[in-house]
Amino acid sequence: MGSFILISYIALVASFFIVSSLVIFGIEKLVIFLFEQLKEYLYPLPVLPTEIKNRILQEAADFVHAKHRVGEDDYFHEYLWVANEKLSIKWEEMYGNN
Repeated sequence: MGSFILISYIALVASFFIVSSLVIFGIEKLVIFLFEQLKEYLYPLPVLPTEIKNRILQEAADFVHAKHRVGEDDYFHEYLWVANEKLSIKWEEMYGNN
């Protein structure tokens, strides 16, 4: 009977530590999330104007289209890569490297 009580006590203490560590972990993640949301609300990242973004995306489409024959293959992945590079270059040109 005494060993059963000891094992029950150890299981109770272990479960208390596990639950309390999970609660602390959850609170920590919640605080980090709220801090990031507040930071984004107070200091939002600048975005490219829609006209400039559309022009850059059209240039990327024209570049990929001119580089390959139409109907030969699907080059959407290359378009995404070129468009991302051109948008990154323009963003760094306008707002600097952050």
